Amino acid sequence: MRYIGSKSRLLGFIEKVLKDKVHGAGTGCDIFAGTAAVAGLFKDMGFTVISNDIMEYSYAFQVAAVKACGYPGFEGLYSAGVVTEARAEIAALTAWSPVEIALPEEAAPLAGVINYLNRGHGNKGFFWDNFSVENVEPSPYRPPDKEQPGDERMFFTSENAERIDGIRTVLHEWRRQNMLTEIEFYLLLAALINAADVAANTTGVYGAFLKEFGSRQDRPLELKVPRMSLQSPAKPHRCRRGNALDCAREEKFDLLYLDPPYNRRDYAANYHVPELIARGWFGWKPTLEGKTGMVREFSELRSGFCLKSKCINALEELVGAAVENSGVRYIFMSYNTEGLIPDGEVERIFRSSGRPGTYERFTRDYKRYRSDSDSSGRSYRRDSVQEILYFVEVDN
Repeated sequence: MRYIGSKSRLLGFIEKVLKDKVHGAGTGCDIFAGTAAVAGLFKDMGFTVISNDIMEYSYAFQVAAVKACGYPGFEGLYSAGVVTEARAEIAALTAWSPVEIALPEEAAPLAGVINYLNRGHGNKGFFWDNFSVENVEPSPYRPPDKEQPGDERMFFTSENAERIDGIRTVLHEWRRQNMLTEIEFYLLLAALINAADVAANTTGVYGAFLKEFGSRQDRPLELKVPRMSLQSPAKPHRCRRGNALDCAREEKFDLLYLDPPYNRRDYAANYHVPELIARGWFGWKPTLEGKTGMVREFSELRSGFCLKSKCINALEELVGAAVENSGVRYIFMSYNTEGLIPDGEVERIFRSSGRPGTYERFTRDYKRYRSDSDSSGRSYRRDSVQEILYFVEVDN
């Protein structure tokens, strides 16, 4: 998934610092997990992982990357005869990777289910009605005399919105009928969210959509087998969807990794479409507002780290809660030179919370996130930013 602040390209940098500074830690907490890239790194490094994020789509990625330690068998679907093709063409269902990865035989049940979902299952329902355009038939959600406007939300082609609507409805029904385990449900949901992001008519965030569909958006939406980190025997990893402060107060861990929002970009607003796909629209009626269909109910998800008046206090409170309650020994925080919290304030908070002489600051230059190109109305000040990894050791 295209994601603001993704650490996928910085994992090598983070891993190097962790290996140099952390000794004897058993449990690592990624408390702003996002797409779970760092949580997955913790798992690969041998930590027992606690991952957390307030967004439901993040929880799906967490389960896929952290909690799932082997390929599930989907016995509920196969035994009921819902899915009969266990031996799908798994070589065509590549993992989430820039390089195609051959899948093992154990992945056949998962690949078979994904192959089944890719064969159709369109539905002109709530999602299709609100997040697609083109000359489509009137929706049952609209009055009979009102056709879908041609200038409405161009996030997806009609066909792909219909596929998202249909597949998400199938997943909801399977879960409602107890035909999927939690891991099976979230693996499929993560695959759908990722496929939708590939098909989305955006530059990477959902605060706006492009005025025309390109060749990428015109291609039929297709689910892939999610990237998984296999582990045997599996460790008792835990995934959470909730407030970071609650996680710091309630969980016990040796290592805390913070990757909070850096600026005013609100994840609830920029990713309201993936969040809606993750939560579904069954049993409630989301209140959509404005040109992009922002979900009013998601406004409660806005972080204090996105507000200049609250971000310093938010960091101080979170670090303090972890030091007081979690038994943490090492604290790391990713931030960059475009962040709202001044560098001196981060240093003050870390020094006051840790052992004297253990505070350090590591830096790495990397290409900044750009949601669009330079134009007559907008010009970016720079193409790169400096990623900063703050560290302190705690007496616990």
